[in-house]
Formats: sequence, C-alpha cells, structure tokens
Amino acid sequence: MTTSAIYDRAYFDRMREGDTLREGGRPSLYDEFLAVVADLPLQQMRVLDAGCGRGELAVMLRQAGAAEVVGVDFAPEAVQRAKTHAREVLGDDDAVQIVQGSLQDRDVLPAGGFDLVLMTDVVEHLPPVVLKDSLANIRSWMNPGATLLVHTFPTLGLHRLYNGVMRLAGRGSVVEHSNRIHCNVQTRRRLRRTLADAGFTCDRMWLQNDFTRTSSVYQNIRSQRIQRLAKLAADDLLGSRIASGVLSAVGLQEFAKASIYCLCSRPGDAKAHSP
Repeated sequence: MTTSAIYDRAYFDRMREGDTLREGGRPSLYDEFLAVVADLPLQQMRVLDAGCGRGELAVMLRQAGAAEVVGVDFAPEAVQRAKTHAREVLGDDDAVQIVQGSLQDRDVLPAGGFDLVLMTDVVEHLPPVVLKDSLANIRSWMNPGATLLVHTFPTLGLHRLYNGVMRLAGRGSVVEHSNRIHCNVQTRRRLRRTLADAGFTCDRMWLQNDFTRTSSVYQNIRSQRIQRLAKLAADDLLGSRIASGVLSAVGLQEFAKASIYCLCSRPGDAKAHSP
C-alpha cells in the first residue's frame, strides 16, 4: 500500500519545480492544465484538486476565477504546505479549502457537488485497487455531466527504459525507489480501460511531451551539462516531428511523448460542461 511516509519533506522539496516555487514562481506545467480547462465556465464551478500536493494548482485555479476550490491529499506534509501556500498567495485561509484524507475514503467529501475534478500526476502513485476505489469515489463526488481531467507521467515504456538504464548503471536502489513511488504506471489503453471501468466516458485522450516540465529526475540533475543533454534528447530529438512520426508508425509514440492527458465526463441526465 502507498503510505504517507514516502511523501515526506524531502519528497515535496524535490517534487516538480520545487526551486521555482521557493523563488516565488509557479510550476509551468500547471499553466498547461489550466489551458486545457480554459474553455470551461470556472466562475460557475466547484472544483476539486484530487491529490493536491503542495497546493499550487488549487491556488492557481482559484486565481483563474473558480467559484470554489477544494484540495484533498492524504500526506500530512502536503496538506501543511498547501495550506501555507494558499494563505501566503491568496491572503485568506478560506479562499481554498484543503482537506486531509485519502481518495479511497468516500466519507472525506460529501456526495455530489463538484463540476470539475483535476487528478494530475496521481494515478501513477496509486496501486490498482486503491486507484479503482479512488475513481469510484471521485465519480460519486461529481455532479452528473461534470468533467474530470487526468494527467499521468511517465508512460510505462519510458518508466521501464529509465529503470533499465539505472540497473545497467548498478543503481538498483534507484529502481526500487522509482517503483515504490510510481507503482501503477500507465499506457493509454490501460488508462482508458480503468476510467471506463470506473464509469467515466473518455471524451478525449492525447499524448504530450512534457518531460522537462514534469520529470523531477530531470529537474534535479545538478550538472548543467548533463541536464542540457537530457533536454536535447527529450525535446529536440525524441520531441521532434520526425522522431514522433517514426515512433508513432511503429507503435512507440509513448516513448517520445510520455505524458498522457484525458478529459472525461461523468455520464448523467445532462452534460452541462463539455469542453
């Protein structure tokens, strides 16, 4: 089982663009998430950030005009940081509601009420049974016709490639840690089936190359030379149109574009907010 002990101070210090946040900035990837839902009437929506982490996205949703934002995370360190971040940025303890609890616990939130749920970089951290329960609960917390945005990184192919390189380098402990953190890495087919089994309609699914904005491993490389080489490989080589086309033709597109996005809806009597 996933335990909050894994997600401690060190984890959240190293998590995506931690240096940017400490310097007063905000993770650039979250601007991408906001762009995906930009056409929705946020000013009329109750929004849930499921697995809110340090709280940046929840705060950005409130700044973008969402009528109400609730963030849920089971890690005490995340909840503490999210509350502090919301207070420092928004200047109001009530502007964003941060709740400590597991997505696997249906009683964490009342049934119904949310028009939009964002579940970004959470899926890969939840064992299959926990993910199944969590999605069922999220569905119960949503209004009929509400929208769910899922983002997961890395894809299964890239995850296996990284672990293979680490094993060859004699860094088995890195592989063990990677598999503890990313215990349920996805393919598009697997994710689509999991969402369908939970009762969601997948309206749109796509791949995107967010490697340099998403990968904590990349962002925590201390050697500027190695980091430049990694960026060159990810963005300019694998991310090129030619490489993407070739890999797509042979069924390996998920190596070039290792982020999976999915916009889903909860079927109901009315689909009030279609993107």
